[in-house]
Amino acid sequence: MTQSKTDVVIVGAGPYGLSIASLLSHRGIDRRIFGFPMRSWRQMPPGMYLKSFGFATSIPTDERHCTLPEWCRERGFEDFEPILTSTFADYGDWFQQKFVPVIVAQTEHRLRQPIVT
Repeated sequence: MTQSKTDVVIVGAGPYGLSIASLLSHRGIDRRIFGFPMRSWRQMPPGMYLKSFGFATSIPTDERHCTLPEWCRERGFEDFEPILTSTFADYGDWFQQKFVPVIVAQTEHRLRQPIVT
């Protein structure tokens, strides 16, 4: 097993994990993200809708023009309520491919606390 060092470890590749990974990368901070992109969103029953408003449901990033409504309009989807959870999952997959292309797709990993001298 090889060992590597990283500044930040992110556990989970849902909207919050993807957002943090994107923001850290934009600032030049070394990070590693573990998980399966948008997995829990993909496992929701078909036909479910977001409870939040579309304009308030984007994945935060430092890049411009990457909001959920903008993504929907580019693809000819409705950008107002209701928005299917599957549409949000597709948006998350697009976000991941664009801003967080490298993810360690596993659920368990051994982390070692750094030695401070």
